Amino acid sequence: MEAENTRFVLIRHAQTKWNVLKLMQGREDSPLTRKGKDEARVWGKALKSQAIDRIVASPLNRAVETALLINETLGLPLSQETGFMEQSWGRWEGMTLEEIKAESPVILESMVSRGWDFKPPGGESRLQVLARCTQAMQSIHEKWPGQTILIVAHTGVIKCITYHILGRAFLPSEPACLMRNRAHIVRFGEGGLEMEALNAISPG
Repeated sequence: MEAENTRFVLIRHAQTKWNVLKLMQGREDSPLTRKGKDEARVWGKALKSQAIDRIVASPLNRAVETALLINETLGLPLSQETGFMEQSWGRWEGMTLEEIKAESPVILESMVSRGWDFKPPGGESRLQVLARCTQAMQSIHEKWPGQTILIVAHTGVIKCITYHILGRAFLPSEPACLMRNRAHIVRFGEGGLEMEALNAISPG
């Protein structure tokens, strides 16, 4: 008998202080804003009808705080998974994009043109992020097969997972496909990762 697919509902953490300042966070962290806390609580209500079995969050504080606020409504088992941490941006963390362009324009342009091989100085590549994310999803699938898991993670993580499934090259010339503030649903089974629904759920 074929094993059941495990469903993953992917959402980004809520707004942080560094998001407002447009600083690259990566592995660095900043607390949720008041607006962010409100956003997380709204997500809890929006996800109540999704038959979610448990929540798994990136261990970065902004994701954990978002998950805890969501869980005020859902009341589910909650754990953390290092595989869902945001891409490391190395020495560019804590900088704005404009500061990076001013300091390292040639390096940035070269990195952006590499697509999946994009790797900030001292950071990690998108391929490395994808490898650890898929390993984490494989482990969760083996542990809780057939369940629906809410993953509270980061933009870089969600892009790596969804872009891989969609066969995108991760280049700026590609049209945007992920809407802001949406949940995306993917399945993991014997055939690997599959897309169930992109931009599937809105908290509003």
